[in-house]
Amino acid sequence: MTKKNDIEPSIVNWLEAWAAAIRANDLDAGRRLFADDAAGFGTITHRTDGLDDLVERQWTRVWANTVDYDFDWETVCVHLSGDGLQATAHALWASTGKDGERPREGRATIVLTRASTDADWKCVHTHFSMWPNSADIQLLK
Repeated sequence: MTKKNDIEPSIVNWLEAWAAAIRANDLDAGRRLFADDAAGFGTITHRTDGLDDLVERQWTRVWANTVDYDFDWETVCVHLSGDGLQATAHALWASTGKDGERPREGRATIVLTRASTDADWKCVHTHFSMWPNSADIQLLK
C-alpha cells in the first residue's frame, strides 16, 4: 500500500493538478502539464500523437462526461529515475458519469520528464482507460 506522503511531493503536486483539471474540465490547465509532443492511449482513442491530438480526440470527449475524478491514492506507484529527471506513475482512478449515476473506474500510466530536478514535470505519455468490460466505454464512442 502506498501512502500519499511517501510519494515525491513534486509528483503528488502534478497528479493533484491533473485530477483538478479533469474535475474542472479545464483543458488549458491540463495542457500546461504536458509536453507539446506528448502521446497517449485512451479509453476512446487507440493512439494520439501530440498534445493537440490528445486534447481534441480524447480529453474533450471524456472530460465533459466526467465528474468527481480522482486517483485512488493507495494504489499510486511511482518509479523515479536515478537522476530524478523521469518518473512513471501508475494508479487506479475513479469518477462518476456526468449523469451522476454511473461509476466510472479504470487505470492510468503516466510518464513524466523534466530538464532538471528543480524544473516542473511535463507529461510525455499517458495511458488512461476504463476497465475493459465497462459499459461506459460504449457510451463514449
